[in-house]
Amino acid sequence: MSLHRDFRRRIARGCGITLGLFVLSVTGHSEVTVAGLFRDGAVLQQGRPVPVWGTAAPGEAVSVAFAGQTKPAVAGPDGRWRVQLDPLAASRESRSLVVRGTHTVEVRDVLVGEVWLLSGQSNMAMLMESMARPSERDPEWPARARRDMAAAADPLLREFRVDNRAALRPRDDVPTRTGWMTWTPKSAGAWAAMAAYFGQRLRAELEVPVGIVMCAWGGSSCAAWISAETLRGPGLNSLWPEEVSGMTMNLANAHLYNGMLRPVAPYAIAGVAWYQGETEAVPAFNPYVHRHLLQAMIQDWRRLWGHPDLPFYFVQLPNRDHEPRWTIVRESQAAALALPATQMITAIDLGQAWDLHPKNKPQVANRLADRVLHREYGRKTWPGEATVERVRREPGALRVEFRGAEAGLTTKDGRSPAEFEVAGEDRKFHPAEARIEGATVRVSAAVVAAPVAVRYAWRSAPVVNLVHRGGIPVAPFRSDDWPVDGQEALAQPLPPKATLATTATGAALLTGKAANWQACADLEQLGRHREMMLTPRGAIGAVLVRGFPVREGAPASPALFWTAQVPLQAATGFTFELAAHVTRVGNAERGLDLEAGLPRPDGTFRRYLLSAFPMRLQTYRNNLAPRTSHATQTLVLRNDLDAEAAIYRLSIRPDGIAQVYLNGECVGTTPGETLVGPTPARPYLRLGKTVTQGEWNANLQHVAFDPTGAFAPGPDIRRPKAAPAEAP
Repeated sequence: MSLHRDFRRRIARGCGITLGLFVLSVTGHSEVTVAGLFRDGAVLQQGRPVPVWGTAAPGEAVSVAFAGQTKPAVAGPDGRWRVQLDPLAASRESRSLVVRGTHTVEVRDVLVGEVWLLSGQSNMAMLMESMARPSERDPEWPARARRDMAAAADPLLREFRVDNRAALRPRDDVPTRTGWMTWTPKSAGAWAAMAAYFGQRLRAELEVPVGIVMCAWGGSSCAAWISAETLRGPGLNSLWPEEVSGMTMNLANAHLYNGMLRPVAPYAIAGVAWYQGETEAVPAFNPYVHRHLLQAMIQDWRRLWGHPDLPFYFVQLPNRDHEPRWTIVRESQAAALALPATQMITAIDLGQAWDLHPKNKPQVANRLADRVLHREYGRKTWPGEATVERVRREPGALRVEFRGAEAGLTTKDGRSPAEFEVAGEDRKFHPAEARIEGATVRVSAAVVAAPVAVRYAWRSAPVVNLVHRGGIPVAPFRSDDWPVDGQEALAQPLPPKATLATTATGAALLTGKAANWQACADLEQLGRHREMMLTPRGAIGAVLVRGFPVREGAPASPALFWTAQVPLQAATGFTFELAAHVTRVGNAERGLDLEAGLPRPDGTFRRYLLSAFPMRLQTYRNNLAPRTSHATQTLVLRNDLDAEAAIYRLSIRPDGIAQVYLNGECVGTTPGETLVGPTPARPYLRLGKTVTQGEWNANLQHVAFDPTGAFAPGPDIRRPKAAPAEAP
């Protein structure tokens, strides 16, 4: 105890301020505060209720006064308070927002106008000073940026930049080093280019103050901006792993939602603009799953703001050299238009294909502003666009019908429409000749006598020329639903099969009576160690391995597993199942392992490894990208109430993807690992403690496999009753 007190005293001397803040966070706030966006220079949203919130001592009476309104509140037991100002009229007048409690907080120079939240990754976050850097290949836009920065002079245009911060749990404080910045030559370089040009267009058209809240982090993934609750919900829990070890913080699930977005809500905003998706095409991610993630994120943010129809605009990825998966991401982005109050800005003609970060941000920002001004404010800034209505078959051709093209279509260069392809029943696409006929385009190819599918601009960097009469390009599309990159990794319906062909009990494993299964060592010899207990109890095999070595000279913690040499066939797939209760695992990387290996038709050898811990279930795959140090994927995180006996099933499909089931529910998929170097001579199944570090405690109930195919669990599956753990 005395050592503990001395340790606390030493920590307090070295970190007194930190401890003091910690005590305040636990015992309540002694001074009234207001949320971080309410700083000098703030812009409040016009025309709708404006929440204002902060902290104070529990039970403290607080009032907020602004623009002739005074709203009272009382801090709750957790010290939080919140009021809601009635809708405000736009005002250029610089006024103070005053919060009174036991003392007074004054926020000065507050305006009322339009507030937009801009978010995403680097192309949204790119600074004006970055855009202004000289470029030999593209001198025009950097020169434009330097001129615009020098001429910046608008006290009614302001940006609040949320600093990059990842957090494991939701935060309340807003990280920022800039606060609210005004558009001036001195601060212009620190502005995000998209914020500057989008905001200037709104200022020019609306003639009211404009505030941009920039909440973006370069290289971030969509999943990083989604709450953990949504990622764990029924819509995504089988599509996306809970964790991927080694991910950088801007890729980790929910971390940017917690650290950057959550503290901003529920600041009153007019809408959201989103520019992200480049990261979704890297090897660590599945571009096809992005269509589920983006829609889930939009709904997640709307719940956070309590606004089910919060306007949400997003920029579709532009053209980019050598990025074949961008086609899938673009289609995934377009799929989000199924949600109400969403709008997509086609940018397929705006990319500088050689540059991941094109500097022509004014073009993208202006197109975004045109759409927003037209849709949200009734301005005649949007010329319209043509979108695919349907595709009809004709003899030797396909006809693409467009809506929104009543005035006709055209091409920018006066030539025939480019970038069309058609395919027949063989699903092989060939370049097609295209001809505009009113509001339709007729496509055909001499080598495809009977085309059944058409694709347009279905390349990473297409050179498009087909446009609406107003000049907006037609977005990339395809008429087929044939599988595309990433789609194979999704779970597929499998025939159910509750009883597998070969089954053995846990007790049979321990006693050497399980057909096909061979133990890794002489169980009788291992059983002489006092640190290990192997106890058949009825049909259950209870295994307890204490941590090794417990003293100098003691043997290492033994691996303890069983292997079956089984004639598995990649062409048919197979199923591997284990019912067990894992009560303790002393190794951070590996738990109770279910492992299967077999050669693939391409000549590689694939290993599928599922590792069960008391409170998580994880798989392994090859290293995915430079930003992941290794590829451990946690499919499920469970609490201790769920950590009881369970049925684990690996169903390896003929295409090489394994579906993972926990107690009958599909919780994810894995492509397994392609082994390099020497590989096993034959297919095999393995289960048990396959590593030599850490203690381990599990009750094995049964093991089963079926080499005739990949099967889903039967509909009558039940979670087995947990057997009592063996006493140490």
